[in-house]
Amino acid sequence: MPESRVEAPTRSNPQSRDQPGLAWLVLNSVAIRALNRKYAVPILLALHERGVLRTRSLVRHIGAHAATVIDTVRALEDSQIVSRTRTPRDRRAVEIRLTAQGLELVETAMSHWRSLIRKWDRL
Repeated sequence: MPESRVEAPTRSNPQSRDQPGLAWLVLNSVAIRALNRKYAVPILLALHERGVLRTRSLVRHIGAHAATVIDTVRALEDSQIVSRTRTPRDRRAVEIRLTAQGLELVETAMSHWRSLIRKWDRL
């Protein structure tokens, strides 16, 4: 299978975030602001662990005020880290899931964390 080359995002081409790799995050100030929110990491970890969650379940799992969780989810959605869709059976309910970029972000962070723990175990 031929390898495809992916152009890294540049300041002149910030739209490269739809391409694979975490490089899009480096220059994406919207994503950085979203990830700096207090409940962003717990939300990402919950979605990674459980897959798809409805808003109500996510709020219960995180244990924060619903408006805070929803605002954080909206910011993560604007950054294309999570996606929200209405359920077909109950149009009031919203399902939240990690996008491919969100999954890559969480798995990369977890990989780095695991390697750090392995280093500590050797001390």
